[in-house]
Amino acid sequence: MKHSLCLPRYAPQVDPETRAILASAGYEPSPEEFDFFERLRARITEANASLNLTRLTEPRDFWIKHVLDSLLPFYAVRGLSGIDDKALVADFGSGPGFPGFALAHRFPHWDVALIERTQKKCDFLEETVEKLGLTNVFVVPLDAREAVHQVEALDRGCDLVVARAVGRLAKVTRQAEPLLRPHGLLLHYKGGTLADDEIAEGRAAAREVGAKQHDPEYYELPPDMKRAAVIVESLSQSRKRREVSKRKKARKKLPPPGDQP
Repeated sequence: MKHSLCLPRYAPQVDPETRAILASAGYEPSPEEFDFFERLRARITEANASLNLTRLTEPRDFWIKHVLDSLLPFYAVRGLSGIDDKALVADFGSGPGFPGFALAHRFPHWDVALIERTQKKCDFLEETVEKLGLTNVFVVPLDAREAVHQVEALDRGCDLVVARAVGRLAKVTRQAEPLLRPHGLLLHYKGGTLADDEIAEGRAAAREVGAKQHDPEYYELPPDMKRAAVIVESLSQSRKRREVSKRKKARKKLPPPGDQP
């Protein structure tokens, strides 16, 4: 069942200390950004009662641990500096829509696919896309292995796949790498210092699927939280795209970004 939540225009409700924490990371949202993300927070807060989307709905937690956490790697991590202005990006296991919504709003020239296999969450995401007017976002109600074979919008392969709080490096790399074009990037958002065994398992999994896992890049999420970004680069020369093009399965034709109802 879809949620029919009203969306009033919210005045920014972010306290000065939270604003100062955002500014310390170099992020000073415009009035329009404050309005957009407060409207998104209102939707998530109301839907949370039935969907259990996230426990981080209070303004400070939402702005730092969802919004800033989603955006910060693209300013703090060297390996993400060369992403194309017209990138196709997939948010793997989107849940409440992070980091996908934040990236789609901050980088409006990117096309962003929110991949989420739980139908109730997909209903929430689809209605939120419409209510917030995100013309560069579409929702994929499948898991990654099905999506790569059944969704025409993903046929050319993603320039970037983002995976935040969805599992260990090895498991996520095996599941998400087929979405990438050759030399596309998979970004794992990770908290704290990664254990050596998880890093080693991730590297082995990357080799298995024809990819390379780079060393973790550590940075700080203000005020005092350690974060790690692990980038996996696909080295498979068009293997996945050729396989997809030969598939004769019935495909889900999702509306391209900009054609949402």
